[in-house]
Amino acid sequence: MGCSNSTSVRRSTFKPSSRPCKTGYMVYSDGSNKWKKVFVVLFQDSMIAWFESPKKKTPIAYTVLKDVCSMLVVGPVCKRIPNSPQKIPKKLSFSYMIAFPQ
Repeated sequence: MGCSNSTSVRRSTFKPSSRPCKTGYMVYSDGSNKWKKVFVVLFQDSMIAWFESPKKKTPIAYTVLKDVCSMLVVGPVCKRIPNSPQKIPKKLSFSYMIAFPQ
């Protein structure tokens, strides 16, 4: 689930202005029942960028969460977000889900 619309997700000129604070793999859905595994970097200024792999230098896309999200939802509450996927991959749990509703 994502908080950003097509105008807030950027796909070019990636120049982070702060240091990374968290990195790791994540699976995401755009609201459909399709899920994709990506490598994610969260920066101190709330920029989040997702990459095909940790070795890639250019992200698939990125956005600044503080500019596009009014709230962050964590855990089973994510099921209540409008248009949230009700089916998730078998090895995943709603307990570990994060949603960035618009």
